[in-house]
Amino acid sequence: MHLFICETINKEQVLLNAEESQHAIKALRLRAGDSIAVTDGKGSMGYGALLNTDIKGCLIKIENSVNNYQKRNY
Repeated sequence: MHLFICETINKEQVLLNAEESQHAIKALRLRAGDSIAVTDGKGSMGYGALLNTDIKGCLIKIENSVNNYQKRNY
């Protein structure tokens, strides 16, 4: 499963920026329906499927999300 970074993770859908979208489509050759993971870099993680393959912004349907991913108590 590929991991991408996005601004914020909603509970339903996430839009990747142009740079991340281009990498997903051109370099990794991902197609609609492929499973991917997204993070906001602040502890939120989302798992879902790619809905479209637009280079300007891929849309991801979030199926499962986790807040405070691997948070440590120290």
